[in-house]
Amino acid sequence: MRRLVIVGTVGVVLAGCGGGDVRQELVDGLQSDAGLTADQATCVADGVYASFDAETINRLAAAETQGDIPAAELETFTSIVFGCSF
Repeated sequence: MRRLVIVGTVGVVLAGCGGGDVRQELVDGLQSDAGLTADQATCVADGVYASFDAETINRLAAAETQGDIPAAELETFTSIVFGCSF
């Protein structure tokens, strides 16, 4: 269940980012909306930016449900999340 919250949070946070430090906005959103620690949120954000190009991040941001994310991207994202000590 927590993974679903994190997937949704990444989309919402990225969609709401307009300029500024988008990575920090993602970290802040993961902490406030998904209840992650600062270290966990930073780990997820670092993994997202290391694993996905801008087009893919935009696609993640536009996803309204987990079903809107292509399977390979969701698998990569899931690996990032679980790799951050959840």
